[in-house]
Amino acid sequence: TFINRRGNRISATNIFIAMMRTRVRINKVDIDIPGVHVYDFPLEADVYLQDLAKPFATPLSNFTTPLKLRLICGGNIDRYLFKNIDITTTDNRLHITGEGDLCDVKKKRDLSLHFWDLKMTAVNGIKEQLVNHFSKKVNLKMTKQMKALGDVKYTGKLGIFFRREDISGTLFTKYGNLNFDFTLDGNTRHMKGTMSTDSMDLGTIMNIKKLKIANTRASYDFDITSKRKAKAL
Repeated sequence: TFINRRGNRISATNIFIAMMRTRVRINKVDIDIPGVHVYDFPLEADVYLQDLAKPFATPLSNFTTPLKLRLICGGNIDRYLFKNIDITTTDNRLHITGEGDLCDVKKKRDLSLHFWDLKMTAVNGIKEQLVNHFSKKVNLKMTKQMKALGDVKYTGKLGIFFRREDISGTLFTKYGNLNFDFTLDGNTRHMKGTMSTDSMDLGTIMNIKKLKIANTRASYDFDITSKRKAKAL
């Protein structure tokens, strides 16, 4: 890394950051001091979400699928903005785009990461692989149903807080669409949320012939460490 200072501006080039297996590369960044304002700069990274699990998000502790990340970042110590986010797996079976921000960097327990205008495409079995990363933390027995959905698309938003993840949006499948929101809380060790659909062919997905195209809404809440079934609300 090379650092140059002119007046109140610091310029750094050829930055390389390593965290276990995660690698971040930044060609150049300009910072104004005081105030620590960071001008927009491009960032590329090879990311393992598992590296973030212990300090921030325990449900990611089994997330071993490597991701490639590209975005434009800038802001200040209170809020960093992420633009033109582009995330893929190394085999391109998963592709995600969106915008986001990182807030309250100075306070660990207040630190929060938000993404909006998310658009995801998952093909060729990658969704089952990703869900299995959570299988040791969340007792979900849904491999057959996930596989039955085939390739999927998703639009929505995501919030990552201290030991808590919130996600909501719409899942688009060949058997219909599903609106959902859920919270995975590492503090209470509960997963809760709602799901609704007016077009999902649950009979085909669950291989139950008597079930027809559903028009329904359901809420749930269950202990992610327990083998007991989910509690419908």
